[in-house]
Amino acid sequence: MRKPPLLVHLIFHPGSAEARQRAHFIHQALNDDPTVPGLRVSTLFCAEDGGLPPSDQDLDQAERSFLVPLADDELNASDEWCTFVADLWEQCQASAHRCVPMQLSEYAWPLDDRLNGVSFVRAFAVPAPMRNDVIVRRILTELCRYLHGDQVGEDSPEAPTTMFISHTKLDLAEAPKVVEALKGFLNQDQPIKTWYDSGDIPGGSLFAEKIEQGIEDSSLLCVLTNNYASREWCRKEVLLAKAKQRPIVVIDALTRREVRSFPYLGNLPVLRWDGRADSAIDLLLKETLRHLHSRATLLQWQQPGDVIFSRAPELVTLVGLAPTSSVLYSDPPLGVEEVRTLTTTGITVTTPLAWPGNDR
Repeated sequence: MRKPPLLVHLIFHPGSAEARQRAHFIHQALNDDPTVPGLRVSTLFCAEDGGLPPSDQDLDQAERSFLVPLADDELNASDEWCTFVADLWEQCQASAHRCVPMQLSEYAWPLDDRLNGVSFVRAFAVPAPMRNDVIVRRILTELCRYLHGDQVGEDSPEAPTTMFISHTKLDLAEAPKVVEALKGFLNQDQPIKTWYDSGDIPGGSLFAEKIEQGIEDSSLLCVLTNNYASREWCRKEVLLAKAKQRPIVVIDALTRREVRSFPYLGNLPVLRWDGRADSAIDLLLKETLRHLHSRATLLQWQQPGDVIFSRAPELVTLVGLAPTSSVLYSDPPLGVEEVRTLTTTGITVTTPLAWPGNDR
């Protein structure tokens, strides 16, 4: 029986209504976002035994377990729960699992002497209306870092992903000034390293080569403004990102019209720009996590000869594959009409859920 590649354990005191509400919000963010339908990360609420913590929390039921203790005054007041959290944290230090405690109240740290040197995410210091979003953003960040294989320690990277902001300079000074808003938000101590455009390329370097290197391990955020599709390098950046199977999100910031829409911006999550840079960053983080998690899941289902796609295939991404290739992509499956078009190439496309319905 296959183990899930990732399981998120949400740990909180059963008497805390606030912590339970936060846990439900985290679960929904990882499983019920209609803009990222393929993001389905298994979550597990910690069991309770008459108000006491469970006698055993099996971390090895998944290949990787990611623990999120939601520490508040209720949990801090129970010696049994404090000991339980510290025991779990020690288990993670001796294994491939990871523990990221969230501090929901001012005095809910360190819970146990063994956690004196452990950094809790200080969620209580965030204004209440923003708290859920900040908690989820930090969890998304740490999950991306975890699945990417980054180690925790003094030398660990500050960011789980490099964001490549694809935009045209022709529209930088025009409303709604999306790139300016994104940069302003990212400069507020956000855990994402940005890589903007040609201004970051050293003089004398090969432009095309540096652009390709910049996209190689990045998540692409396309700022679709009026002149975007008319710019050669904007189009090349999208095609490069698709060829390399990179996470991509489109921000629709059109204010007038496009003379010709760029067809290869399809098959992607699109967010209508409403002035909120945080929504765009959160969507890109979710798409990055979906990309990493989908790939880990598909590797469990891969058969000899399968080509893995972390995004639904399309004609442009099938170009270059042998006509007899078999593409395994992440659920949900494409509609019948799309599959019929794709299979005219001779290439088979399927998902793990679609397997029972085919002759494999």
